[in-house]
Amino acid sequence: MDDEKKWQTLQQTRAELEALFGVARSGDRAKMRDALEQWASKNERPASEAIESFRDANGRCCLHFAASAADGVGAVEAILELHPRSHALVDEEGNSPLHLAARVSGAGDDDDSPVASLLAAGAEVDASNSNGVRPLHHASGAGSVRNIRQLVAAGAALETQSGTGTPLHWAAGEGEGPAVRELLHLGASAEAKNAQGIPALIMAAARGSDDGVVALCDAGA
Repeated sequence: MDDEKKWQTLQQTRAELEALFGVARSGDRAKMRDALEQWASKNERPASEAIESFRDANGRCCLHFAASAADGVGAVEAILELHPRSHALVDEEGNSPLHLAARVSGAGDDDDSPVASLLAAGAEVDASNSNGVRPLHHASGAGSVRNIRQLVAAGAALETQSGTGTPLHWAAGEGEGPAVRELLHLGASAEAKNAQGIPALIMAAARGSDDGVVALCDAGA
């Protein structure tokens, strides 16, 4: 293959990637399925191959993009239908699609979200990335009460430590008062300390989160 053909092939692949990831971000179920099936038909290969092999510079596949979109549930379900084990694909930092979905609140009820769809497909609720961060840490730091409830209901550990601390530390450190209250309500320890010996109360106070401080004090911190 000469240089011109190599360049054309590279440009075509880049265009396919951008199109596929764009559809994933849109959350459109029908368009996502059509895009993957058209690729499979054109290349005479299974759609699962495109899902696994098409990655961005961070190693993220189309399911990562769909999972991180506020209204991405339709695309998430379309991808899972064509590749049921794609929920286990990780990026270069070890983040599964559930890690990214946990950061996003979005619209809809508890049963209509990327987190719910990924968990229903068998995603590992306490999967740890290369930094020891789990989906519940992300949900807590993002203040997504809905995702916190879903993850804990699916068995996520409330006291798991990351470099920053427990999920409660993440919520307190980001000033997410409602998330702090929800974690405490679900059983998180108000007295837990991170690896540096810092309790969540200090992090909430440093952030200036009155709601978080009050919630932690009410819980006995």
